[in-house]
Amino acid sequence: MFAGVQFRGMRIAYVTDEAYPGFGGQATATEAHVAALAALGNEVRVVVGRQRGQTEPPAGVRLLTVPVVPLGSLSHIALPRRSVLGPVLDWADIVHINLPGPLAAATLRLARRRGVPVVMGLHIQEQNTSMHLGPLRPLLEAVLKRFYRGLFGGADCVVAPTAFAGRLARSYRPPRIEVVSNGLPTFDPGPGFTVEVDELRSELLGGEDVVLTYVGRLYPEKHPEELIGLLAGARRRGVRAVLAIAGRGPFADRLPELARRAGVADHVRLLGFVDEHRKRTLLEATDVFLMPSEAELQSIATLEAMSCGCAVLTADYPTSAVPELVAGCRAGESYPHGDPERGAEVLAAMLADDARLAAYRRAARDSASAFELPAIGRRLQALYEELVEAAAHTATAPASAAAPRSRAST
Repeated sequence: MFAGVQFRGMRIAYVTDEAYPGFGGQATATEAHVAALAALGNEVRVVVGRQRGQTEPPAGVRLLTVPVVPLGSLSHIALPRRSVLGPVLDWADIVHINLPGPLAAATLRLARRRGVPVVMGLHIQEQNTSMHLGPLRPLLEAVLKRFYRGLFGGADCVVAPTAFAGRLARSYRPPRIEVVSNGLPTFDPGPGFTVEVDELRSELLGGEDVVLTYVGRLYPEKHPEELIGLLAGARRRGVRAVLAIAGRGPFADRLPELARRAGVADHVRLLGFVDEHRKRTLLEATDVFLMPSEAELQSIATLEAMSCGCAVLTADYPTSAVPELVAGCRAGESYPHGDPERGAEVLAAMLADDARLAAYRRAARDSASAFELPAIGRRLQALYEELVEAAAHTATAPASAAAPRSRAST
C-alpha cells in the first residue's frame, strides 16, 4: 500500500504497550492512525511491547520493541528501555503516546528533557482496570486518577476520540484537549463478498429470523453476561433470534453455561477470535449489534458495525461514549444499564417495527463517512505541525516574550 513512498513530511514517534498485534480498540486505533500518517508521506517509528506473533507494520513504518511483563494471556505492561527510547526521541519531531504506564512515563520524561512535543491519546478509563475489584475499586480508581493526571497533565495535548472522552480528559488537567476519532480501519471486501455474507447469515440463522451480534473483548467491564439475558428476553417475547459472539477473554468459558441456564444454548454461536475479513462478513450479516459495555471511550467495534449497516442497542452507562454516539447518529437505541430484561423489551420493539429498524440501519451506514481514516490522518498531521511550530517558537523566543500555551478546546 505504501511501497515507493517518498517521505516529505514529519518524523513521528508512536509509543504504546500493545500494537502489531494488539488486543482491543487502542491497538486498532494506533495501527489505523499510523497507517494514515504514513500514507501522507510522514515517517513513523513505533515503540511497542515485544510479543509472540509480532506482525509487520505498513511499508515505511519502523517497529521497535521493548520488554514486557505479561498480564494474563491477552495483555502485558511494556517496560521502558533507554537504549530504544533515547535514539527515537532524538530523531522525532513529535511523540504520540498511547496507554498510560511505565513506558509512557519514561517516554514523557525523556521527551521533556529533549524539548520534543508530546501528544497523549486517551484510550483507557479507570473502570477498565478497577471495576472487578469490589470494595477496593474506589481506592484503585483514586490511585489511577492521580497517576493519569501526572501523565496526561504533562503532555502538550491530549487527543480524545469523542466529545465524551474529551469531557473525561478534563479531569486529568491537560493544557489542551483535541477530539480526533479513532477512525474506521479500511477494508477491501474483494470479489464474492456478498455471497460470503449470505452464506454466513444462513449458517448462523439455522432457520431463525434475526441475527444479533457482539464483537469485542469478553471482559468484566464489557458485561458479556448481559448478552445472554438480552437474547433470552427477546426470545420470550417471540423474537426468533440467534446471538453471535466474536471475541476472547475470561468470560468465554462461562457463556455456554449461562446460555444453558437461560434456555438459549441452541441459539448462541460462540465464534471466538475472528480475523478482519470474517468480522466484516459477520457484521454485514447482522441485524442488530449489541453493546452492553460499561467503559467505552468510542468503541471501534460499534463504529465498524454501524459502517456495515447494523442497528445498535447499547446499555446507557454514563461511563460509555456509545449511547451518545448512537443517539447522535440516530443509529439505534439504549436501554437502562444492568437491566437486560428491559433491554430485551426495547430490542423486541425495534425488531417489530420494520420501518424504524430500516431507518436505524440506513443512518448507521451513512454515518461511516465521518470516521474515514484519510481525513483523520490529515487532522492529526495538522495538529502535530501546530505543536511542533509552537515548541520551536517557545524554544527560540526570549523568556519574557514566550507565548503562553493554548488552553483546552473540545
